[in-house]
Amino acid sequence: MNIRRPYRVAFIVAFIGLAIAGLFFGYPSLLYRDTTYSYQEENPQLAFPEILTSATNTLFEQGLGDPRGCEYREVEIKARNVWGEERTIQVHGFVQPVSNENQPSQQVVCWDGLIYSAVSVGKKVDLKHDIEHIGKVNRFLSETNWDGIEECSFHKITQAFEISHRTCSTLKVCLLLRLGEVDLARRAWEISLTPRRLSNLKPPDPYLELARTWAYSLYDRGLCAHMVGDDQTALERFQMLARVNRLIEAEAERRGFQRPEAPPKVHLQTPMPYLHFVWNLSELLADQERRARAQITDTTFSQTEPQVSENNPAPIATLIKNLDQVNARQWGQPGGVNLADDPIVQALIARGEEAVPLLLDTFAFDNRLTRSVHFHRDFMPDRAVLRVHEAAYTALTAILQTSFFSPNRSSDNLSRRSQEQRQEIVRQMRDYWTKYHGIPLVERWYQVLMDPTIEDTQWLIAASKIVKPAGEKSYIPGSMIGTATPGEGCQPNQPQGLCGDPLRSKVNPTITELMSQRAIDLAGNTLNMTPRSIDRGSDMAMMLVRWDPSASLPVLQSLANHCRDLRAKTPRTGPACSDRLSRTYYLLLKTRVQLGDTTATSELAELEKEGPFPDSDGQWILDAP
Repeated sequence: MNIRRPYRVAFIVAFIGLAIAGLFFGYPSLLYRDTTYSYQEENPQLAFPEILTSATNTLFEQGLGDPRGCEYREVEIKARNVWGEERTIQVHGFVQPVSNENQPSQQVVCWDGLIYSAVSVGKKVDLKHDIEHIGKVNRFLSETNWDGIEECSFHKITQAFEISHRTCSTLKVCLLLRLGEVDLARRAWEISLTPRRLSNLKPPDPYLELARTWAYSLYDRGLCAHMVGDDQTALERFQMLARVNRLIEAEAERRGFQRPEAPPKVHLQTPMPYLHFVWNLSELLADQERRARAQITDTTFSQTEPQVSENNPAPIATLIKNLDQVNARQWGQPGGVNLADDPIVQALIARGEEAVPLLLDTFAFDNRLTRSVHFHRDFMPDRAVLRVHEAAYTALTAILQTSFFSPNRSSDNLSRRSQEQRQEIVRQMRDYWTKYHGIPLVERWYQVLMDPTIEDTQWLIAASKIVKPAGEKSYIPGSMIGTATPGEGCQPNQPQGLCGDPLRSKVNPTITELMSQRAIDLAGNTLNMTPRSIDRGSDMAMMLVRWDPSASLPVLQSLANHCRDLRAKTPRTGPACSDRLSRTYYLLLKTRVQLGDTTATSELAELEKEGPFPDSDGQWILDAP
């Protein structure tokens, strides 16, 4: 009898059993090979956990919330976002022991590394189960090649995402390591850091990415608290962030991280910060310290002094003092904040010209912040807290019925502009007020067109009001893209025609003569003419077509000739229909043809060979009154 055979069979069975057990328990990274394993094979120096140890220890030394000694439980937390919304959500967090009987609520360390006051505390939950759940979701996404599930989106930076136990936030790794849960930390690491993100780290050190995530959580929580008037929380978050930011800057420098490059055409006297989103932190902190000193409570406009009768309106000075409580919200993304929707701004607009002197001073000198926030996208970190002077500007433009500022992109606003730019707008507004206050609106349009010294955008605004059809709603462009304040329309007794029809009796000069001259002035002369200047001249010419079609042909012909000559000198890299100068040329030629100018027919036919050009460009001219 061969006694070795049973041992051989037993050895094989044991080996297979160990392999199966190792597959499911001892070697979890094999289950998540799609997210990490191939990269770690090529870069063994990045393997968990050695690369994380010093980064994790440093973050806790700098103040990251410590989960040790806490119970992992169901909790309810107030969550806020940059849209100004606030709701109570249920998550799992590390509940700290009650330190004293007078403590108003239990404190919870959440997965974003911050400490919150719990709305309620529920039952204990299984930490391992939560991490396993994230892994299953992430594996499903990888296998199906679909990243649409919000739970594992790497682009969500809201509070609800960061504190959730169902999401793959990188900071989970640090908290698990702090608890001594090395296996769970390994699993969380493999889930959260994909090869693509890991390969972009220079040096290959996760410290700065982890620190940035933590710091942004502090910034976002402070900003959202500021928006809803929770000034105590906002102040605490901003104070902590100011301290943490200094520590992160020093540590990132010590670890040899490269600093971000400055944006094009931006010349800084100091190096770019590692945390670019803290560009307005000093303003936010100073504003919250000011509110704390003044002991300002967040009472809405309708609850305090503005709740008055029409016969007893709130004093203008009181309304201006309350501008730091303006809390209009952004309407979409990309989009803007319609500050004119706020009741405080509306009350100032209702006061009319008597409010202008104080509003001008506020616009010029007031550096306080409102509670309104403007952003390009909610999943991008950049935020701009709108200043009181922008709210004052909004009220001024509604009262004066004209605009003095045009944003150049969806994230632009007046609060982002420099002090020099702001003071230039102040100068224009004071000049406008000095010249035209007290003058009826329709007469004001005529005088603006006559004024050769005024900022030329005012010519276009005045002309647009003159040719606006009676009965059509009027708006004044706001300080952000997609925003506007209601404008005054035609005279009440003018049911049809154009709003400027009462000016047809004007002579020496007539409106036709003024618009013709301003179209040429806006286009510029042959030495300084640009595609933009011809475009602006064309805008004025199109309004002249509405006002006096037959008299507009000489101007249209002159501008079309300038367009043709400038096109010949200007190189083009794309199709003509995507070029501003070519589109303006097309509009001018097509309008001439529509008005019966047969001399433009051949030129238009030749240009259309470079198209196609949209038919709608000139279609509105046919419908002009």
